[in-house]
Amino acid sequence: MAAGLIFQLHLYDDTLIAFLGFEDLRFTAPVKIGDTIHARIKVTETRESSKPGRGVMKRRLQVDNQREEVMQESIQAFLLKRRPA
Repeated sequence: MAAGLIFQLHLYDDTLIAFLGFEDLRFTAPVKIGDTIHARIKVTETRESSKPGRGVMKRRLQVDNQREEVMQESIQAFLLKRRPA
């Protein structure tokens, strides 16, 4: 659900090459019927890749319910196209 919410923002259109995986994935509370969830992301790290024109971005994902209780937390890594120099 959270991935769907985030990708509806079209932040990575034409730049996303690959999802590299999760770090520190935690489910901290259940999502219950009737809950409204919100996804928050914050970029925590960017670095160049070993291949030209590519970079690695890590972001923190937090999913909250309508009471602002944290349901899930993780760090995700992505391989993205870089802007031309």
